[in-house]
Amino acid sequence: ACDPRQGHIPGARNLDVYLERHLDDQERAKLTRKREKAYDEVIDAMNSHKFRRLLIDLVGWVALGAWRSGKASARPVESFAIGRLDRLWDSVTSDIDIASMDEDRRHRVRIQGKKLRYALEFLHDLFPHARETEKRFASAVEELQESLGKLNDMATARAISEVPANDGWLIGSIEERRHLVSAEQALRELKRAGPFWRPDARVHAGHEEALA
Repeated sequence: ACDPRQGHIPGARNLDVYLERHLDDQERAKLTRKREKAYDEVIDAMNSHKFRRLLIDLVGWVALGAWRSGKASARPVESFAIGRLDRLWDSVTSDIDIASMDEDRRHRVRIQGKKLRYALEFLHDLFPHARETEKRFASAVEELQESLGKLNDMATARAISEVPANDGWLIGSIEERRHLVSAEQALRELKRAGPFWRPDARVHAGHEEALA
């Protein structure tokens, strides 16, 4: 059986994105067959004994894992959450100039941004003091993720393509520059919203609320 960790799902998804573009009939037919094969591999992976065992192990670890009886399990989640969010924040905002990043670095920033977004959604109830800032932050990180995703789709499409690239595919194309501008604007908005989960941000938020 296929190993579910071997990237079958990203491969199938990349072909889905690529096939949304304008292609000649020959290339579309060839890549459609390739996509069907990729999805067959996804199905094989998800039906495999190894994948089912992974799911059972995960449920067992969450419900009955040794971590539940350790000292750390009795500690408030807030301090751990803040530390984790800080690390994700640093990984997203450490590089200011998105345009100078290579494609791999942009992709890593996108993945970290996705982790940050989902973590904040999960931890939403820990930060009732910052609802408005949280909304601005969530909007900015979602826009950053979307723009970087479009750039990644373009890079993936160039790698998949079996025909010479036209002007719309080139590095520095109008489409790419548009997504770069959107990503840089989103990152600026993200920095303006700032890490609202930190204790010093709470004091600031409380002060603003008192003045309102």
